[in-house]
This record gives sequence, C-alpha cells and structure tokens, in this order.
Amino acid sequence: MIVYLGSVMEKKSLVAAVRYIPFCTPYSVPADVILGEISINQALIIFLIMLICIIVIINVLGNVYERLVFNQLTVRELIKARRN
Repeated sequence: MIVYLGSVMEKKSLVAAVRYIPFCTPYSVPADVILGEISINQALIIFLIMLICIIVIINVLGNVYERLVFNQLTVRELIKARRN
C-alpha cells in the first residue's frame, strides 16, 4: 500500500525510498522504468539489492526447514540451538 499511497499523494521522497525496499520493488520499479522516472542503471542496482535479499532469505529459511524437517526438531529446540 505504501507504493500506491506515495504515488497518489505525489510524495516523491516516499516513492524514492520505497524503491529500495525489496518486497516493494516489483510494484514500483517497472512502472518507474517505463515512465522514465529512473534510469536502467538505477533499476539494475535495485534489482541486485532485491536479488541479494532473496538469496539470503532462501538460505536462512532453507536452514530452518532442514533443521525442522530432517532433524525432527521443534521450533523451541531450534531457537535454543540458535542462542548457543
């Protein structure tokens, strides 16, 4: 909703900040590229930031899934193991 509210309210600073939030990127950047609001280079940088975040999230969630399913741990045991 932030993406749409920023553009409706014409808050350029809000729209510029939202571009760099990875889960908002797919909603704002394609339209900004088509309308010429940002350059292709900026769009590529934003895409790389989003890609890095996706890779990190996949690794973290993959480790949690592996420990929960294959090691038959409970969530409580997993949290205790992460603290130690």
